Amino acid sequence: MAWLEITVDTASEKVGSVVTALTAGGFSDLVIEDQEEFETFLEENRAYWDYIDESLQKQLQGLSRVKLYLEDKENLWFRTTSTRDNNPTDEKVEKAIRTTQYGKCVYRCDNDVVDHQVVTMLLEDDITVTFSMNAFNRGGRYLHLMGTKGELHAALDNDTPIRIYDFETAKTTEIAVIAGDGVLNGHGGGDEGIVDSFYEYLLDNYKGSSISDIRTSVSNHLLVFAAEKARKEECVVDFGTFLKTLENR
Repeated sequence: MAWLEITVDTASEKVGSVVTALTAGGFSDLVIEDQEEFETFLEENRAYWDYIDESLQKQLQGLSRVKLYLEDKENLWFRTTSTRDNNPTDEKVEKAIRTTQYGKCVYRCDNDVVDHQVVTMLLEDDITVTFSMNAFNRGGRYLHLMGTKGELHAALDNDTPIRIYDFETAKTTEIAVIAGDGVLNGHGGGDEGIVDSFYEYLLDNYKGSSISDIRTSVSNHLLVFAAEKARKEECVVDFGTFLKTLENR
């Protein structure tokens, strides 16, 4: 399977609008399956037909949809994630599309995970942090740190260097980064890096500094739970108080 089939269900009177929108978006490999259009075609060309396949009529009964086809071989993230297989066959990908949420329109799934959010945090020493997450963009992760002596910009989008601007010298220093795309390459290579570091740690060969202690790791996760509480309950959450409520359960 070199192609990924996507089906857009719609009303018969909206098929034309869907086709126009898809064509404008650059999609050209389209198939229309619409009962009303098929019946209109038959009626307008009745003089040219000696026989009509009833099975085809039944196949289109009640249908009104547009299918489009996309090349899918290079989308390793989708192929491995949807099948939960590191080296999936085309048959496994097709099965995942037909039988799991990965084959459904995102707006027709029962997934209620938040798709855009802004979290504002106040840390010790009056340090403020703003975390913005939004699903509606081409992808990537970006970091901007601002301090009293300068600022730092970083991005998980392939090979964009880390840029550090020094207020005193008014100069910018660049640090080269070798990483994959932040979306399709495991957080810019971070996923593989964590596993490699952990493996070295178990072998007592670890010489780096990226592995945090268990207390820090747990606190990082609890911070996310606190942010979710603030979002759902529309309130300000004091992290210390939040921890105590967990301890008392």
